[in-house]
Amino acid sequence: MKYLHSLIRSHPVVSFLLLSCIWSWSYWELLVRPLGMTDDRWMQIPFAWGPLIAALLVTWLSHEQVRGLTGRVLKWRIRPRWYLLALLLPFIDVFVLLAMSLFGTPVTLADRPAYEYPARFFTTLLIAGALEEFGWRGFLQPRLQQKYSALTSAIVVGLIWAVWHFPVVYFGGASYESGDFFGFLIILPLWSIVMAWLYNSTNGALLIPMLFHASTNTPNPLGMSDTATQAAKMSFELIILAFWVLLPLFVVIYNGKKYLAPHKPDPISGGRAK
Repeated sequence: MKYLHSLIRSHPVVSFLLLSCIWSWSYWELLVRPLGMTDDRWMQIPFAWGPLIAALLVTWLSHEQVRGLTGRVLKWRIRPRWYLLALLLPFIDVFVLLAMSLFGTPVTLADRPAYEYPARFFTTLLIAGALEEFGWRGFLQPRLQQKYSALTSAIVVGLIWAVWHFPVVYFGGASYESGDFFGFLIILPLWSIVMAWLYNSTNGALLIPMLFHASTNTPNPLGMSDTATQAAKMSFELIILAFWVLLPLFVVIYNGKKYLAPHKPDPISGGRAK
């Protein structure tokens, strides 16, 4: 046990990555897939606990304060604009559809009950995917920032985040198709830059990336009608892609790659960049 503690203290990032994958991938491959329950959303929830459990274990076994990690979610006294950005940015597709509807593109309401939107949001926030942020943003991002710029750290976190999803996405769980995995390798690093910006700009207020994560998992209440032209559908996809490319680019240009924030992050909650 003493050797294990020493090993984890010497290699906290590698230990975190291994434990995250061991928990999530073992759960998926040894329980969910054999039982044929890959499309059951409730069965998917424990998969998301891997980064949280790994972050807590590595922090504890490294003789660091677990409260220092978990306490960041209670850091809520920040400017309202950060809450608005975290909640609304993932719904850019809604705003684009509304704008396109003003120019004649047919838009329809999604065929799902109204309660599903808050249910999905709060389920993600309280017991599912948003808990990953204790690992990705709360643990991994600050530690990488001790050696690398915030931009490099965010891209690495995003790629790891995408690879960690591999068994769920590539094998078709949660209504994904295998081809979606390659999309994850593109979109998650872009989202990771945005989330690192939100996290560092608020000096490690973990609730903000958690809200962003919960919003990304909340269904879109609008959709393009089947009667819309192919040109309109392609334009919509290109606008969304352009937004998620240009927003991280703007963040880097405006704030710089070193911190991705208007100021140096708190060295405890936001990490250090060199």
